[in-house]
Amino acid sequence: MPCDKCPLRATCIQPCEAVESLLPDEHHGRIHGLHRKNAADYARYLAAEIRAAQALTDYRSILRGRMQAVFDLTYTHAMPQEEIARHLGIGRRAVSHYLLRARRRISEHIFGHKR
Repeated sequence: MPCDKCPLRATCIQPCEAVESLLPDEHHGRIHGLHRKNAADYARYLAAEIRAAQALTDYRSILRGRMQAVFDLTYTHAMPQEEIARHLGIGRRAVSHYLLRARRRISEHIFGHKR
């Protein structure tokens, strides 16, 4: 459940499992530090990250093969990159590379130009 519908929103001091599951693993450490500094900034950051993740997943069908598998395991199953690497039998750097390529491909598809 996104934060805007959460009954605990007014008293929330850290991300819950539901919110963290929507974010890629590499963002978890960053959001834990933000919640201590400023709750409003933290809420805006989380909302932006959730919107970005949802927008990316709307275009997952343009991906193929391992790139799509890595993308799905990251965004749909909230699996850490090391676990994805073990699951697919590839290196963690390869997982990171596939994920970067997937994000770029989706961005190019959405915005119509290469970065």
